[in-house]
Amino acid sequence: MPVQLDIEFPDDNQITLSPRFLEESDAVVTIRGRGNRLHVETPFAPNAAKFILSGGAAVIVGADTNLNQLVVTASAEGAVVEIGAWCSFNGCSQITAHERATIRIGAFCLFGPGCRIASSDVHKVLDVVTRERLNPAGDITIGDHVWAAGGATILRNAVIGRDSVIGAGSLVRGTFPTNVSLAGVPARVVRTGVTWEF
Repeated sequence: MPVQLDIEFPDDNQITLSPRFLEESDAVVTIRGRGNRLHVETPFAPNAAKFILSGGAAVIVGADTNLNQLVVTASAEGAVVEIGAWCSFNGCSQITAHERATIRIGAFCLFGPGCRIASSDVHKVLDVVTRERLNPAGDITIGDHVWAAGGATILRNAVIGRDSVIGAGSLVRGTFPTNVSLAGVPARVVRTGVTWEF
């Protein structure tokens, strides 16, 4: 079944979808407003992903990915999601960028079912006296060859070094070096000097 396209203003958005993705995937693409960019290179396998863009957002998906039932929502000017080549998402995972921030996922990453990556909390938490926002959106950077086991959550301002492993159900915020194993809520380094193989 070909991809379902629902694009409000086709001439005012930049859409580049590989022929194989268009013809073989059960994906759904929904784009509202103008100034959005969606670029999907040829996937490794057909998929049933959902892409929802609005407000001038950008989503770029590299070649040879396995997206399965991934849902990507980018809904603000300056919201950017980049997924590197050869990334694989098992089952249904979510990537959300509701505010201006960049989510960058390196190549050869693996995500178990039910993973969630979010660059903001969507709703604002404010200081009662100053009205200062306490939870602004923040970029997320996931290095090459990172494995996030099922149910892992990666939140704003997370930086995860390459060749690292994230335990099932972990909640990740903060900066972590390369070649580490993370686990827990909140996640902490439980072992260094590790890598993993497909």
